[in-house]
Amino acid sequence: MMTSKTSKYFNSKKSSGTRGPPTKRPNSEVANTSAEEMTLILSELDEIKSDMVKHSDIETIVTSIVTEIMKVHMEEFDKRLNEIEEKNDKIKGHLQEQIDGLSMENEVLREKLAEKNKQIMEQKTTISDAMRIAQEAQVRSNYNEQYSRKSNIKIYGMKEEKKEDTPEEVIRMLSDVANVVLREDEIVAAHRIPGRAGQNRPILLKVKNTSVKSRIMKKRSEVKKSVHGLRLADDVTKLNSSLIDRLNAHDSIESAWYFNGNIYGKAVISDRRIQFDIYDDIPKKSE
Repeated sequence: MMTSKTSKYFNSKKSSGTRGPPTKRPNSEVANTSAEEMTLILSELDEIKSDMVKHSDIETIVTSIVTEIMKVHMEEFDKRLNEIEEKNDKIKGHLQEQIDGLSMENEVLREKLAEKNKQIMEQKTTISDAMRIAQEAQVRSNYNEQYSRKSNIKIYGMKEEKKEDTPEEVIRMLSDVANVVLREDEIVAAHRIPGRAGQNRPILLKVKNTSVKSRIMKKRSEVKKSVHGLRLADDVTKLNSSLIDRLNAHDSIESAWYFNGNIYGKAVISDRRIQFDIYDDIPKKSE
């Protein structure tokens, strides 16, 4: 940058060039003038040099500015980071409280579940024992019921008459059809029982003992052949009758029947005669 002195100097030189040819000065005057001009120029250059900013100063200034900016940003970053960490700590603490609460609830539930499982196992044992006892009781009850029917005979297909004397009609039928002599004193009871709608009701005949029954049942095939639909059968309990049906329907059993208070089945594979009860495992027992 030029100073005012330098500007005046160059302007004076320029303006002097516009005039006519300069007058010739003495050598001593020219020498003095040149020395002054050089001194003036050097002085102006020193001023200009002193006014100029060094490159190293610029780097220092820029570095200082950047450092200050970075410091401000770092402070802001640290502040934001601390806020985030505080927020995360609060969230973490809240979640930890929830986790601890859930852990306690889970432990309580585990204890309750263990107690319930224990109760269930006890109940299962109790139920299993009760079922076993009930089955044993039903087996005994079925056996006793079947035993009480050991002297009974069911007569199917015998024509029903109004105001009939059932014992007398049974005695007459057995004598006429099977040539069996049955006395009145050998009959304990004889009466009609419910049957299928539209058909003659069956007769339940209870005789004095199994010997009398055996004498009559030996003629069952003759009775069956004599009159269509007429037949003699053992008085089997409902449970035993259902067992016979299940045995006849099973692939491992060839045939099933009642004899002398018990149920039997003939196995297909072994060809054995096997006695069954109402709760027996048919496949396992017929192996």
